[in-house]
Amino acid sequence: ALLGWCYLPPTAPLPNLWQSFEQYKSGSDRTFIVSTYFTYALQAANPGFTEGILSQDFCRTIEKLAFQPTLEEDRHPHLGLGPLAFVRRSRQELIAYHTHLDAVNAASFVSVADIKKTRLTAPTAPDTIEGILIMTTLMRDCISTLFSPDCHLTWALNQVLAQLQAQQVNLGNIPSFASTHAPAIIYFITRMAHQYFGNKTTEAHLQHQQYPICDISWLTR
Repeated sequence: ALLGWCYLPPTAPLPNLWQSFEQYKSGSDRTFIVSTYFTYALQAANPGFTEGILSQDFCRTIEKLAFQPTLEEDRHPHLGLGPLAFVRRSRQELIAYHTHLDAVNAASFVSVADIKKTRLTAPTAPDTIEGILIMTTLMRDCISTLFSPDCHLTWALNQVLAQLQAQQVNLGNIPSFASTHAPAIIYFITRMAHQYFGNKTTEAHLQHQQYPICDISWLTR
């Protein structure tokens, strides 16, 4: 699946980041690799990748290859590498989260409720066109850096950004943008990531150049 997401043929070596990841199988080794090399690569690609985004939850998503975001609101949120994973969290929220995490790790008895709280909840979604542009740019830079600038999801996000930038003034002047357009845009970008990372390509797919794709037809509606 990694080769497909990276837009590579079945005989190609994985990109350097993933080679180091595949070389070490233990959880602690992979945690170290992700929290250093992967986050460094992202920060080099875009300084906007701050602690407010590169949380332990974000790193855990990469460690577990859990890239596919959930779409259903009634399920426990899993941001995967969908757009809401790239919303910058406040310092206060991160401090509260780490304080709780430290308390759980130090406790002799931990309840189910305490364990559930060790996962960050879904962040507050951006409700301005500027916020959505920042979020989508970070997502595009992440996908391009971790997988490939040539993969279909990177291409699709570039199409989304071009459309949003072309319509930025018009969208910003819509009175109901925060309640109507912003949630719709976020939903469709999430659906793109859900489709892309839900496509587990096999060697046979790659041999026939059948790489994962995502639907961007919503852009022309």
